Formats: sequence, structure tokens, C-alpha cells
Amino acid sequence: MTSLFDVGKSAIQAYRQSLAVTGQNIANMNTEGYMRREADLQEVTASQGGITSLANQAGLGVRVSDIRRSFDAFLLDRARSTTSGFERMDNYLNQIKQLENMLLPSDADLGSQIGRFFNALGEVASSPGDLAPRVVAIEEGDALASRFNALSGQLSQQRSGTLSMLDDAVAGVSLLAKELASVNSRILSSGQSGQSPNSLLDLRDRIISDIAKLTDVSVRYNDRGFADVTLGSSGVGPSLVSMSTPTSVGYVLREDTIQIVLNPGLSNTPTSQLSSGMIAGLVDAFAMTKEIAEEVNHLATLVSTNVNKQHKLGIDLDGNTGADMFSTSGLEVSPNPANSSNLVIELNVKDVLALPQKPMEAVFNAAANQWTITGVDLESPLKGANEIAGPGFDLTVVGKPKDGDSFSINPQDNAAAGLRFLLKRPQEIAAASATFVSADNKNAGDASLIVKAGQIAEKFVEKPIATILANSQSPVEATNFLRDGLVATVPAGTPNIELSSFAKQASASFQISSVDIGSLTQLRFELDGSDNDGPHVFNITYASAYPNALAGQKWTEMSEISALLNNGVLRSSGGLSLADLGLHASGGAGSFVIASAKGNFQRTGSEVAHLVTSSGTVSSSLSDAVDASNIQVFTREGRHLAGSALTTTQIDALVKTTNGFSAAAVYRGDYLNKTENGYRGANIDILKEGGHFAITTGSNGMAAVALGGTGIVPSNALVDRNLTVSMANGGSRTTTISAGAWASDVAKKINTDLVDIGVTATAQLRVELSAFQASGEVQFDIACLNEKPITITASVTPTTLDTLAAAINRESDNTGISAVVSTNGKRLILESKDGADITLNNVVAGSPLFSSNVLRADGSAAATALVVGSTVGGDRIDAARYSGIVTISSSDNFTFDAGAGLMNAAKDNLQNALVKITGNASDDSKRIVFEVNGDIDGPDADLGGLKAVAASSAYSLSLPTSDAAISFSANIKGSDVKPLTVASLNKAMVAAVRSQAPIASFSGNSIPSALPTDGSTVAVQYAGDLYHLTMNNGEVVVSGGEAGRVTAYFDAAGYLQIFGGGTLAGDSFVVAGDDIVSDNSNMALKFGIAAGNSRLTGQEITLSGSLPTLNLNFNGSSVGVTIAADGSITQTPVTAGLSLSFQATAVGKGRLIAEFASATNILTLTKPSDALGFKSADLRMKTLDSAIQVNSISGDVVTVDATATSLAKQSVKISNMAYEDLIVLVSGNGARSVGGVYDEPVKSTASEPMTIRVTDANSSQIEIVDSVTGHSIATRQLDPNGFANFGHYGFELRGDAGLNDQFTVAANINSAGDNQNINSILKLQTSDSNGAGSGGFQKIFNTIVAGVGASVQSGDISLQAAEANRDAAAEAETQFSGVNLDTEAAALMEFQQAYQASARILSTARELFQALMDVV
Repeated sequence: MTSLFDVGKSAIQAYRQSLAVTGQNIANMNTEGYMRREADLQEVTASQGGITSLANQAGLGVRVSDIRRSFDAFLLDRARSTTSGFERMDNYLNQIKQLENMLLPSDADLGSQIGRFFNALGEVASSPGDLAPRVVAIEEGDALASRFNALSGQLSQQRSGTLSMLDDAVAGVSLLAKELASVNSRILSSGQSGQSPNSLLDLRDRIISDIAKLTDVSVRYNDRGFADVTLGSSGVGPSLVSMSTPTSVGYVLREDTIQIVLNPGLSNTPTSQLSSGMIAGLVDAFAMTKEIAEEVNHLATLVSTNVNKQHKLGIDLDGNTGADMFSTSGLEVSPNPANSSNLVIELNVKDVLALPQKPMEAVFNAAANQWTITGVDLESPLKGANEIAGPGFDLTVVGKPKDGDSFSINPQDNAAAGLRFLLKRPQEIAAASATFVSADNKNAGDASLIVKAGQIAEKFVEKPIATILANSQSPVEATNFLRDGLVATVPAGTPNIELSSFAKQASASFQISSVDIGSLTQLRFELDGSDNDGPHVFNITYASAYPNALAGQKWTEMSEISALLNNGVLRSSGGLSLADLGLHASGGAGSFVIASAKGNFQRTGSEVAHLVTSSGTVSSSLSDAVDASNIQVFTREGRHLAGSALTTTQIDALVKTTNGFSAAAVYRGDYLNKTENGYRGANIDILKEGGHFAITTGSNGMAAVALGGTGIVPSNALVDRNLTVSMANGGSRTTTISAGAWASDVAKKINTDLVDIGVTATAQLRVELSAFQASGEVQFDIACLNEKPITITASVTPTTLDTLAAAINRESDNTGISAVVSTNGKRLILESKDGADITLNNVVAGSPLFSSNVLRADGSAAATALVVGSTVGGDRIDAARYSGIVTISSSDNFTFDAGAGLMNAAKDNLQNALVKITGNASDDSKRIVFEVNGDIDGPDADLGGLKAVAASSAYSLSLPTSDAAISFSANIKGSDVKPLTVASLNKAMVAAVRSQAPIASFSGNSIPSALPTDGSTVAVQYAGDLYHLTMNNGEVVVSGGEAGRVTAYFDAAGYLQIFGGGTLAGDSFVVAGDDIVSDNSNMALKFGIAAGNSRLTGQEITLSGSLPTLNLNFNGSSVGVTIAADGSITQTPVTAGLSLSFQATAVGKGRLIAEFASATNILTLTKPSDALGFKSADLRMKTLDSAIQVNSISGDVVTVDATATSLAKQSVKISNMAYEDLIVLVSGNGARSVGGVYDEPVKSTASEPMTIRVTDANSSQIEIVDSVTGHSIATRQLDPNGFANFGHYGFELRGDAGLNDQFTVAANINSAGDNQNINSILKLQTSDSNGAGSGGFQKIFNTIVAGVGASVQSGDISLQAAEANRDAAAEAETQFSGVNLDTEAAALMEFQQAYQASARILSTARELFQALMDVV
């Protein structure tokens, strides 16, 4: 009976709870996150039986074992995942729809504005000279820039809005993570108390679902009910919630890209696990907005760059080159977040071209009440209180700043935001093309040439000279190269460049320890091939240099020893210094080197260079001398400007792109070593020790000729013949010379046909007419370039030929002949500059006879003299033909054969040598210019003791006379000239020559009663010059004439003494007359020289009984002077006024002195002569600023020989070069040691006229020629479309061109009616501006818009799919865990009936119990 009661009771309780659970389900059917509950019923079993009883098999009833949630982790995770996907697409789509609305076409959209701008430019193209459409175009340009600015601002706002939403989203994730961690803790607590945590579990799952809306997560459920959440769907992402520990989420902007991070502000740990949810959608939308902004910026850059590039290729109405239309530069201000005050900074850009390009920083100083702006691009800090003006901008600070407040000003990197339209005046639109193309009216074809400027120029190998060569000509600083090839590239616009190739001197190098340095005793060596081979021993102990040094003092560095060796303190045992031996030393701490100017160091024997120490020896490392290499200078296009002749093999090895040449370069040797008519007008000077190799011949292949005839001009006897030049390097060429060719024809043929092997030819014809035998009228017909001879008539005397020269010069324009007269009036020189034959005919009988001859370049006779008018074999010579000289030259040795025998070239000291000798037209005056460079040829050493250079230059000058036994000569070593400059060398050379001649001096005849007052001046004449002697502070200052030649002073006795040094012509001092200098005779009285004595003092002689007689001329009479062995003088005849004396200088030696009053007497020497120390010639010599000048007093031809040597065996000087890059190469093995000095390049935008010449009958090749000089710049092969590029130009040949058709491309000087450039700008609107198929600017913008539209469309589709997935997953999860009213109603009825039945059990049990009680 008890068990029946228990069964009934437990059933009632169980079904009451089941009804309660069902009611709870029904009550929460609309509660978010609520999951349906179910009551689990379990049988209550009976107790077990015992020994005395059996077990109750019926049981004790039922109980609710658990109230279970309807939970399926898989369905829930799937619902969350699809929700994350939906949220991502929904948020992304919402953002890009806003972006689409921003870009959608309208009247004010960017694409429409681009179209309006180019339409306005089209109106300018229609009327390029009209200002009205230009004004409209400028307004539309401003509007276009403003539209770009506005769109950039909108995109920036869009990104800011996205970031704001992202801020809320990441904050929400962090907040929900904290809440979930708290719920986990409560679940753990409730589990420990034994209470069911179903409501907490619902809260847990609801929070996780909320997180899933923001980001995708993975959930791992613990048996105790708490959830661990990780980011991402992989399940291995970083933890968001672990038990009760949350992780905060944030983001950082890195280079304008969002990076999601964990623990923001602390570890900032980046994560890439977020791929779904609202955050991922916002990140994607931000990236999309950034991409669109970048595309808009790129479009702004394209518009600015492409339009500017083309616009700058044109010229505006003012004739100026087009300026930039647009600028993308700007500035943006960023206040310091740490500022303690609220400030508004307003920045106004006034001139974008003047804006600084580097960041600036502004800091406020409260004490001074001013802001200070600093920056790298600012010349000085900008300062101001509230308003500050800077380069191209000004700014205003609104607010009350506090001390230390700051803000930064940075260059704007947003092209669209910074876009500005720069043109302000309508005239500034460069509608016209900068170039104008015109076809030659002689063109045979109908082709036209289209020139397209602004092409992408070819990229070349660059090796800028400034990065390769020290800007120095010192051999110590030269750059050495390991192999032949590229040395450096010289940028276009370099005004001047000088390159040198150095020989390497022999050297002995040492490395010495500090211990050995202190104990050095000797330097020993022997040379081989020098002027003094030795052996040589130098005592280099410390005591030898410093005899009074304290004990224990010693050398510490080799630099100390090298300095004393170089200055001659330390000398050899023979008393010689290093300089005496042609050596120079360099020392460092432990390094020491000696260089030899001549010869090598001996490598064998006991005196191989070594140092001796107290404990042993230090051996040397020897290096022999090496010849210099060849410098080659080219243009990028293969035009050879300077260097040596090259073989085909050498050309192929050098002219290639790896050496900096254009891929289309073609070798041309036309301009090699052309110092006259240099490439494109450049001044090119080629210098080579000893000069270039040359052969001088005539048009006949042998020599110049002067042919006489009777009654008819002799014909040019030249017949057709072959002319062959063979180079020492193996190159050989043959050309054919036609019969009757002039020297000019031969030179032109050689330069045309043989130019590629490195030879050049020049032609000249100079004819001397002299020795006219009588005075009278001369008449003849003359011809050269003129077809019809011209009759010349003039009166002449043997010493007056000026009228004849004038008559010939009056016809120079017709004949091509010029005439000059020598200074003595006895010689007339005719010149046919290009070498065309000169003929004389019909020399009238009765004309004075005269001699004629062809002259060489130095003025000497080149042929046998021809006497015109003379009778030969009974026939009178009344006609003549003079054929010129052809000089063939090359940097390399060669042979020449014109059928008359092989001729060998030799070095010609007049061809590109280190000394230049030039004469006037009559060659009675010569100028000698030595190439002197102290940086190259002076002794030098580096500071480390690793390299030394000994002075090696030498210079010589010789002046022969008509007497082969008499000449003046001098040899000067560069080491003896200090400083080594042109002026110093000239002075030393002239002094050395004059030291062989008599010395002129002058003494006053009276003592002034008082020194002349300051400023008083007297003039004297000496050696053809006028000198002024002026008093200054009691001293006599000499001016005029040759600087430094004449000195003057008042001696102790009060007489004025004047010295003039040596005089080759035996010139004397003479007081200038009043007709030359006004009142000079009166000043001469004041200086005491009115009747002074002039004096000539001979060089020292040694007395003997056989001294030659000195012949003088005194006042027109000959005087013979002899000196006996005892020094006595005999004068024959004895002449009054001439005083001769012998001044002894040593035993048996002395000088002859001739003294006379020059005011009343004249003394001259018979010239040339060399007797009694009076060596003289009919020459005067003087120094000029950069030259030595030698003049003939008699008017005869001056003969000069001069040489120079240098360590720089080859030098190339280039100036006034056209705007073109140069390439410097080294070849020929050798030392490969190159130095150079160069200017900074000067940029130029000037265009030079070019001629485009068709050089192929098939119109497939063009030559690009300098229109001014006619020189070839480049050669190009046209592609099948007739197109070729050169530099920034593109040439397109349309139609059929004839051979040698040509077109001129020149600067456009008529800009008003030209629209070529604006048309090229308009083409940008339709051409592919951003790669193949991109289209113009408007199409590019439309592509951007279309891309956004496509993203919106695909986003809509993706969103619909995500929504369907989300709804399906939610439905599945709801069906499983959600509350179903039908199900719950059925359960309610079921549990109600069960409850009623359970109550009936209790009622039955009570009835039974009552019946039992009643029975009892």
C-alpha cells in the first residue's frame, strides 16, 4: 500500500514539473535566444529483497531526472557562420552602394567635367589665335581640378565613416567578449551549486551569436557548460574568450590599410583570421574605397602628367615653351595630438610650384608669442604670431596656443586632393607645336614627315663622369681601369671637359714597420735608362737630417723622410737630391714609394731598391713604366669625336650598348680629331705628345708644284690614279683620284672615302710672290675658283707691294684668293684657303720680273722657285700654275702610296702636339704656345705613401737663322719651373734664350738736382716697345711693353740705370722723341737721361789668340772689332762716339762692352752673327699672356722648332658641345690611367634644328643631321610602318620618298595660328593613357564607375545567397531548438492526462486504504 502511494505521489510531482516545462516553453516561444526545454522522466525502482523478503518488482514510481535544453552545436554553429557571412556582405554592400551613388554619372560628375574640359580645348584648337575659347578652357580647367578635389574629399569622408562604424564594431566585440567571460564564470559557479544553468546557457549562446554577427568565430563547449571562443572559422585562430578570460579586439591603420589586432594599445598582435561578419565587411568596404581613391588619384596623376608632358612640348602665344597645366602638389596640416589647446589651422596655397617638398614642423613659443616653422627646404625658419607666410603658401592659426603646442605641415600625397590648374592667362595655353616640319623644295618624292615629340627616350647605360673621375688632372688622383671599355658618360650640357690619359711611371714601393722606421739608415737603388742610373745611396738617418737632435730622437713616420727627400735636405752620397735624379717620393705611416720620371728601377744586382735599417734591410716592390692608353670620345649614336683610329674589330668591341651606346648606334669616323669645323660646332682640341702622324704631299701624290708656261697656262698634269692609305693597325683603304684634281679635290676625296680608318686630309695653297726686280706696273690674269680669269693691274716696287695686294683682294669674292704683304713689303702671299689651284696668265711684257713659289704651312718653300717673266730656252714665262699641298694626318702611324712610291708618315709637331706654332699670313711672326699643366706635370704625392708622381715634363725651343751654324735654343725641365704655369714657363724659356744674346742697358748722363716728383713719367724705346718709367714713392715703376723685361732705379750716385736683359737683335735703349710722347724730352732732362749712354754687354768669353771678328754698324759705317789674348781691343776703323771695353770676369775670361750715346748715335749688329759674346739674329722675342712671340725684323719667314713632353700622353679638350651626351672609353691596353676636369652640366630645353635625310632608295633609312653644321647626329632604320625614334622624338615617314629627300625640323616661330600641340593634347582623351585598351581619361573614369557598379551587382547576388543560407540555417536550428506550439499543445494534453491518471492512483490508493481501515 505504501508503494502505491509513492508511485502516485512521484507521478503527480513528475508530471506537474513536465507541465511546468511545457508552460515555460509556451511562455518563451518569442524570447530571443530561448531554447526549448524537455523534462526527462526516469523510473524510481524498488528496494532490493533481503534474506527474509523478496524484492518489490513493481517499482516506486517516476521522477524528473533532468530538464534538458534542445541544443545542437552543429546547427547552432552553422547558423552563426551563415549569419557572419550575411553581415559581412550586408555591411560591405551598404558601403559600396554609397560609393556608387558618389560616382554615378550626373552633370557634375568627374567624367562629365573631363569631357567639358577637353571640349573647351577643342574650341581652342579650332581658333588657336582667339583668346575667348582660351578663357573658357582655363575656367573648365579650374572646374576640373575642383571636381577632383571634391571627389577626393567625398571619398575621404566615406572612409572616415567606415572607420567610425569599425570603431563601434570592434568595441562591440570586445564588450561581448567580456560579457561572455562573465557568463562563463557564472556557469561554472552554478554548476558547482547543483542548479541547472539553462538560462545561463541561453545567455551564453545568445552572446556568441551576437559576436558572430560582428566576426566569424569558432566555439568549443566544455562539459561543464562554459564556451571557449576563438576568432575565425578554422578553430585554430587566436583566443577571444578562454573560460573567464576575454581578449580585446581593435585595429590599426598601416599605410592606409586596416589591420585587425588583439590587445590594442598593448601588444597590438595582428591577426588575419577575421574573414566574415560585420568587421570583415567594413574592412573590405574600406579597402574598396581606398582602391577607388587610389584609382581617382592615379587618374588625377595621369591627367596632370600626360597633359603637362604634352603641353610643355608646345609654345604659347607669347612664344614661350608651355608650362605645366596642372599640379598635384599641396600641403596638409596635422596638429599634434598632445597639444593642450584647441587650434584651427587654415592653410592657403598660393603658388604650388614654390611649395617646399619636405615636411615642416611648427612650434609655439609662449615667451616670444610666436610660431616658428622649420624644414629642410626652408632657407631660414618662418616666424609669426597668428599669420605666417611661407614659400608658395600662408597660414592662419585660430585659437589660443600654449607653450610647446605644435603641428606638422607635410607635402600632400593625395593627387586628387592636391590637383590645381596652374594657368592664369589665356595666352599661356601652348596650343602650337614647338617644332615645325618643312620639306625641301628639291625633294623628288611625295613623302611627308610627321614628328611626334614627347616620346619615351631610350634608356642607356649610365656611368656619370662625376661618380668615376675625381675633378682633377693630378695623376695621383687619376682613376685606373682594369680593362678596355667604358670609362664614363658625360651628361649633355657639360660646358667644358678636359680628359687626359697618363703614362705610368716606374716605382719602388716599401712597407716598413714602426720599429724599422726608427732605425732607418740608408736608401739604396739603381736605375735603368735614366739620365743618371747610379747606383745611388742616400743617408737617411735621423741625425743626418737633424744634426742637433737629442739622443734617442728618431723617425716615427715615412712621411717625415719623404718630405725631406723631396725638398733636398736628404741627399745622395754624390750630393744629388731626388729631384736632381728625376724622382719623387711619398710617405705615410708605414708606406713609402718613389716614382721615376725616366727609366725603370734596376731589378737585378746588389742595388735593387731597398732600405737599410740597423738590423737588416727592407726590400721593395718594383713596378716598371707603362705607356698611356688611348682615350676615345664618342656620342651615344657612334660618332667618333676624339681618339685613335680603330679597326672594324675594335669598333665592334667598343660600340655596343653595354658601353653606353644607343642600340641603333652606327659608327661614323667623319669627325674624328677634327679640331677645325668640329662636330656640331664644338671646340675640340686634341693633344698628343709628339703630335699626330702626318704626310705632306701634293695633288699629284708627290709634292706641291709651281709650273711655268708660255702663252698658255700649264695644264694640271694629274692623271687618274689610285691612292692607298695603310694604317699600322691593319686598316687599309684605296680611293681613286680623277685626272686634273686640285689639292682641295684630293683632300675632299680622302675625307669622304677613307674617313672610316681614321685619317683626315686638309688642303691649302699659299703662293709667295717676291724678289720683284724693278719698280713698275705689273699686269696679269688670275684665276682660281672663277671660270673666267680676272685681269689684275698694279704699280709695284721691290719693297712696296701693297697696291698689288689691294687689287687682288678686290676680286677675292670672285676668285677665292686673298693676298697679304709681309712686314718688310718685299713679299706678297696669295692664299687659296681650300687648296684650289691658282693660275697666272698673260703676264704683260715689261712687268717687273718676280720670283714665285708654293709655301708649306710653316712658310718655307715647298717647291722649286719659278721666276715669272724670265726667259727659259728662248721662251718668256708669262703664265704659271700653282698646285697646293695636301696634308694627311692620323693619330696612328700609316703609309701613303699614290703610285709615285711609298711614303711613310712621321710625327708632326704641328699636328695636335703639346706645343702649337702658328704664324701670321706672311709667316714673319710666329707664336709658340706650350701646353702646360702644373697639376699633371708637377711632382705630386698622396697622403698615404702609396702613390707618387715625379715631374716629367720637358720643353724645348729652337730659333734657327739663315746661318746654319748660328741658332738660339733652350731646354727647360718642368721640375725647374715653379710654379709650373704657362706664364712661368714662357718667362723661363725666353730668359734662357736671351741669356745667349748681348745684354742691353742704359745709364743717365746727369744727376737730377732732386728726384722727379711722384707721378712724373719718362718714356724710352727698346726692342720695338715703348716703356714708361714713373716715379712712385721715390721708386721707379716700369710699365708698358713686355711686363717684367725692363727694370730701372736711381743708383747710389743718383744716376738713373735701366736694364733690359738679353736682346737677340742687339737692340739698344733710346729716349722717345716728343713726336712719340709729348714733352718727353723735358721729362728726360728731369730724369737725367736726355743724353744718356746706351750699352750692349756681350756674354762671357774665354780669351784666346783666335777669336773671330765682331762686325758692327755704327752710324751707317762698318766697324770691325777684335780682341787679343790679353784682352786688348782693336777697333777698325776707330770711330768717335763708340766706346769699347773688356770687363774681366775671371782669369782669361770676360765680357765685351759697347757704349754710346743713343740720342745721337745708332749701333746695330751684323745679323746673324756670333762673335766675341755678341750672338745675334734678325729676330725679336717677347712673352705674351699665354704665348711666346718671335718676330722677324727684316720681314723674312721666321723658322721655329719647339717640343714638349708630358706625363699626359694624350689630352682631349671639348667645349661648346651641342646638347648631347658623350661616352668616354679607353682602349689600346697600356696604363689605363685617366684623369679629367669638367663643369657641372647645364640643363637646356632649347631645340636645335635638325634635318631628316632619306639615305636609302627604299625609304627605309634616315640620317638625322644638324641643320646648322650639316653634321650627322644619328642613323635610324625605319620600321615597316615608316616609324623610328630618336631621343624624345618620333619620326614617321608617310608616302614615297626619293633618295636624299630631306625635311627640316626646327623651332616653331608662328604660334598664333598653329594648333598641332593642342591637337596632341586632345588625342590624350581618346588614346590609351593607362596601358593597352585603357582608353582616354573619361573612359578610365567610366571604367572606375563600372567597376564599382559591378561590385554592387555581384554584392547584391552574394547578399541574396548569404541571406538564403542564413535563413535556411536559422530555420534548421529553430526547428530543432525552437518552441513549436503544436508540439507543446500535444505535450500539454499528454502531461495533463498523465497528471490526472496519477491523481487517480492516489485516489484509488486512498479508497483501498479506507476500505482496509473499515475492515479493520
